[in-house]
Amino acid sequence: MNEMISHADRDAFVKMMNALGENARSAAHDVANASNELKSSALRSAAQKIRSNAPSILKAKSSDVADAEPRGTKGAFLDRLMLDSTRLEAIA
Repeated sequence: MNEMISHADRDAFVKMMNALGENARSAAHDVANASNELKSSALRSAAQKIRSNAPSILKAKSSDVADAEPRGTKGAFLDRLMLDSTRLEAIA
């Protein structure tokens, strides 16, 4: 499969992943230095976004499962793809 990826695409991907890593390190520093109040507020906001987008999230995950099953995906991997309202609420 790697033969199907051009050198330019591979270089762009590596560059993107390096930038993502740098941004994650910077964000980790910011989070470590943030107040507990700010961290709690951010978590509550993320949970609310998950809850308010639950229908579209569940629909997308259902589609992922439907696409994976005919390809023979089984067991724990398929279970990790599955998401229902109970699992989604546990995430939120």
